This record gives sequence, structure tokens and C-alpha cells, in this order.
Amino acid sequence: MRQLRSIGCYIAIVMAGACGFAPVWAAGSQEPEAGFIEPRNSPCLLAKYNGGQPCKLPELAAGGDIAQQAAARLSRARFYIDMADRQNAFVEADEALKLTPDDVDIRHLVARLAMSAGNNARADREFTIALQQRPDDANIQASNATRLLLTSETQALRAFDKIVSAHPEHRYSRRSRAQLLINAGRAGDAIADLDVLLAEDSRDPNLLALRGNANIRAGNAWQAVADLTEALKQDPGRYDLVSARAIANEILGDDSAALADYDTLLGPISGGPPKYAIGGDELAKFRMQRAFVSVRLKRFDDAAAEAVSALAAGGRRSFLRAQVFLRQNGFPETPLDGQSSEDLRKAMQACMGLNSCFEKISGSL
Repeated sequence: MRQLRSIGCYIAIVMAGACGFAPVWAAGSQEPEAGFIEPRNSPCLLAKYNGGQPCKLPELAAGGDIAQQAAARLSRARFYIDMADRQNAFVEADEALKLTPDDVDIRHLVARLAMSAGNNARADREFTIALQQRPDDANIQASNATRLLLTSETQALRAFDKIVSAHPEHRYSRRSRAQLLINAGRAGDAIADLDVLLAEDSRDPNLLALRGNANIRAGNAWQAVADLTEALKQDPGRYDLVSARAIANEILGDDSAALADYDTLLGPISGGPPKYAIGGDELAKFRMQRAFVSVRLKRFDDAAAEAVSALAAGGRRSFLRAQVFLRQNGFPETPLDGQSSEDLRKAMQACMGLNSCFEKISGSL
């Protein structure tokens, strides 16, 4: 198995997009019935931002009984949720709750919206009442457990353990537990949970991405590549999946495949903009990782060019640090001006062609 330079850092980068607790749900996907209220790529939201035909806000019930009025308010709340407007969604859901205070599902929605908006006092009050009204409801329990993520992942893990023990079919809780197990360094246990989830939906790209990253953590590079490849079939073009697979391919020792993934992610080695919206330290780290892969493939000129591009993301201080390093390791003619230059590229290329220099520079840049 290939040991990556600073692999933990790169795993953290690729997992940030693939495995968080707040995914953006794809159009047509079913929003989970627990946890934070998160945006969904609904047709109405896409129309709003793409200049399409705008969706019409559902009308309030003209007359009718209380149940009809509450249903109209709830429809408007769902509309605003789909439009990523939590504030108005909360107003409409709250009005529905005033009309039907015994409706536990509406109260749960109000609690989730309050939690998502950071209104902890209101969320606490509504969750307390909802659990009194329906104490065995796994969705309400899971949403309440989600609040613990903000203060203690250890306590949240215990809460989701209890829910999964009582409700083993509850997918949101099992997925949340899998993520917490990964964070706790228990990737093998997380994979067991994800196996259960994927047995019912083997093509869910978010679950495949999560298991792929868990397999990276567990050292199962081959399985990680398989999971991430399948995830990309289901959701092509996601940069977090491409970058995670690049890491897995490096661990597996398949540098040619890793380079192909980095090329997909970053575009040609020319210093131009990447193919995805990546910048700052993240871009620099991926560029430097591609440089190291290029060295192993003995493409020293490409490696040097990419390393200089990576340094550019850090500005003058990064260039100076590299120049000082090169001067101290056999390249005394390297200029100390904190700028990119052909002389710097040539020195970097020569360094990367020498095992002794490359091993040092790969641990210092």
C-alpha cells in the first residue's frame, strides 16, 4: 500500500464535501424526515436561479375548516423550504402549528426549522413538547439527537446508538451514526452501518461516497476506488468524489489512475484555473499532490511546473520558503526574491529528480 504524504490532511479535504451532515439534496430526491432543514435542488429553486418560469406560492385557504387552513400554511412552508427561504418557511409552519397545536408532525417541522436557524430556545421547547406527545417517534428522537452535534459528537453518537438499537430500520440515524463513527476513528464500524444502508439502495452516491471515504480510513483502498467509481457513475462531475478517488488510487499504488483523477480535477499542468471552483490552500495541496504523483511517474518537468503553480497559491512567503529550502539543499544559485521564475522552476525540477532532495521537499512544502 502506498503511504501518502500527509494523508490525513487530504482525507480531511475530500471528506469535507462528501461526508458532512448538511448535504444539498438532488432534485427529485426525498428530503430526510429528521435533522436540519437543508436546501434541495428542487425544480422551483433551479428555476429561480436559472431564469426559468418561477413557481407560484401556494395560496392561503379561502375559508374552510382549521385543518384546511393549516394544510395551506404547511404547503407554503414546504414551498419556502424548496426555495431555500427558511425564515418564511418558519413563519408559515408556525402559523400552521398555532392552528393545530396537537399535530406532532407540524411541531416537529417547526422544531427542525428553529434548530436550522439557530433558535435553540425555541427548538428546545418544541422538541420537548413533541417528545412528550410522541415519545417513541424515531424521527423526532433523531432530530433532537442532531442538536448534540453542535456541542458533543460523543453524546450524539450515544444518542444515535440508542435510536438504531430501538429502530434498526431508521436510515437517517444509521447514516448519522456512520459519520460519527468515522469521526471517532472507527471506520470499520461505520462501514458495517453503510453496508446495511447500501443493501437497500446500492446506487446512492452520497452513501457510496461516505463508504468510499470510510474505506480510505480503514485502509481498504481497492474497495474505496470501487465505491467512488460507482458514485461517480450515479453523480458525474462531483469534484469531491474525483479528489477522494485520486487519494484512494495513490494509496493503492496506481499513480497513473491517480494522475488521471488529478487531471480531471485540475485541468492541464499549465498554471491555468482548475476545472472546478477550488482555491486557496485546497487548490495548492491538490496541485502539490499531483506534482508528487508526477515525480513517481518520472515526469519531472510537469512536477516542477505544478509545484511552482502550487506555491503561487501561497504567494510570496511560499515562494521564499521554497527558495530557502532549495538553497540549503544543493541549489545555492536559487534567487531569494519570493517570485516565480524560470530559474526556480529549473531548480525545482532538478530537486524532484533527486531522491534525497525530493524526499525532503515532499515533507516540507
